Amino acid sequence: MKKNILFLILSVFCAKIMFSESTENIKNFVKGNLSEKTSAVKAATKDEVEELSKRAIDFAIENKEILGEDRELAALAVSGILAVPQTFADELSDEEKTRLSDEFLSLYNLFEDETVKIAVLNKIAKLDISTEKFKESLNKYLSECNPETENRAILTASILTIGNIGDSNSFKILFDNAQKNEWKKYQEENEKALGLLCVKAEKEIIEIIGSGNTAECRKIFDFVMRNQKNNQIFCAKISESVLARAIYIYENSGSANDEIISLQVDSFCVLRDFKWTRASATTIRFFDVAVKEFENSQMNESFFCLVIEGIAETSPIESVSKLSSYLSKLNKSMEDEKSKVSEPVVLSLIKTLGAIGDKNAFDSLLAVTYYNYSDTVIAAARDALAKLKW
Repeated sequence: MKKNILFLILSVFCAKIMFSESTENIKNFVKGNLSEKTSAVKAATKDEVEELSKRAIDFAIENKEILGEDRELAALAVSGILAVPQTFADELSDEEKTRLSDEFLSLYNLFEDETVKIAVLNKIAKLDISTEKFKESLNKYLSECNPETENRAILTASILTIGNIGDSNSFKILFDNAQKNEWKKYQEENEKALGLLCVKAEKEIIEIIGSGNTAECRKIFDFVMRNQKNNQIFCAKISESVLARAIYIYENSGSANDEIISLQVDSFCVLRDFKWTRASATTIRFFDVAVKEFENSQMNESFFCLVIEGIAETSPIESVSKLSSYLSKLNKSMEDEKSKVSEPVVLSLIKTLGAIGDKNAFDSLLAVTYYNYSDTVIAAARDALAKLKW
């Protein structure tokens, strides 16, 4: 078994390194004791580092069974792992990358030493090599381990590593863990890893959102938006799914608390900022919901004005009839002296209709000038009328 392991390591490194005449430092490694071997690896020059890192890992694996959990052997293993250059795998074939990954996994499994394991995890996350077996191993570990008794440093490194090398299954495991009380102390690490994995799990995320409660949708929305590596298309898709779910939750509960309102507004703002017109049907539906929430004093005036103005970015043509109809409703309310019409809301409607410039807004805008609005509102209506395209 040891001979097979050694052969695999040699085959990987030999593809990259043509042994040249040994340097004094390499000779010191060969002649030295464990401590001196570690010192030789640490002193390696750019030309020596690949060979010495190979020799250190070879020696650690070959002698682990004999020396057991020896601290000096563990130190040599760590020095070899850390010395592997970041660009080492660039010129390796896919087969060689797979073999190198397998050797790191063997090294990880052979040693119980915390520092060795963490060094392997950190290196495997950074090297461009095949990680399928390592991924499967970490997925199994993270789905079965007890976070309250597990070594915190190793568990933290495992979570962050799976964030870099994991797949959609890794995402589901971490997301399930994040819902459990015993995993709360790993919340920061979990959310960071989930943010890195989310693009690989778009289908799974949308499925979770489709049946999730407000808290679950908020958690997903936040870690997706916090990860700056996520592209606009992905963020927009997730935001639309979150907004649609938030609307559904409101429509089926008949009430809206601060959490559901903020989730609606935050997801809508992403669509607005990206000018995501593909979400036109969802945002138009949201406008209808926002009207109800505002009139029921569930959504504040500032948020409602934001929705009115933002709808022009996501549904410029489709929103005209909705905005005009609502402005007409407010105009009629002005006939009743007891009715109190929000001037900021009216101004938002007028300015948005003027910005869109669709002539179908003419009647509602013109009507504003016939009611007892303030001079500011009437002036805004006339300005909007002048912007309509005929």
